[in-house]
Amino acid sequence: MFRFDFDYAQYNLRETLPVTKWSAYTNGNRLIHQMKNGRHSFESINITEYLKNCLKTNHVEYSEGENLAEQLNTIKDKKTHAAVRDGLFNAFFWSLQMRNSNSETGEDFIISPVMNHSGDFYCSSEKNADLPVDADASGAYNIARKGLMIKRRIDESKPEDKIDLKISNAEWFEYASIK
Repeated sequence: MFRFDFDYAQYNLRETLPVTKWSAYTNGNRLIHQMKNGRHSFESINITEYLKNCLKTNHVEYSEGENLAEQLNTIKDKKTHAAVRDGLFNAFFWSLQMRNSNSETGEDFIISPVMNHSGDFYCSSEKNADLPVDADASGAYNIARKGLMIKRRIDESKPEDKIDLKISNAEWFEYASIK
């Protein structure tokens, strides 16, 4: 498994985030949408294996914990550099794809690239009774959580108060990252 570390504080964002440093991993498979011969299709990609294959095909040796971005800068051949750069980008981009659904097969799951404090990754297809079991259930769950935020505002207000029912992205990010 590969890890991508990044810090949102290094970017000019419109929002203030309560947590800026993240590590995203290439755990699990993602359903990747592709166009083949003018038709939509989905392919299940194991991101870790995809990136290993990309590095092997381009004769890039690596060891665990090595910074591949730094190694990319040492590749002199333009075609090899482009292939490895694109492979790293695809792996990162696909890792961040949390919702995976295919209407043809009925597959619909959420997988998180972020490891929790126990060293586990959330995946809705693993059917934990305490957590949403598919992408639609996750959406409904988070809508309900926003409803609880608004209810709390109402409960904590006085009758004469004007209640702001809007939840900003910053408020939601803070609430969702802590709860």
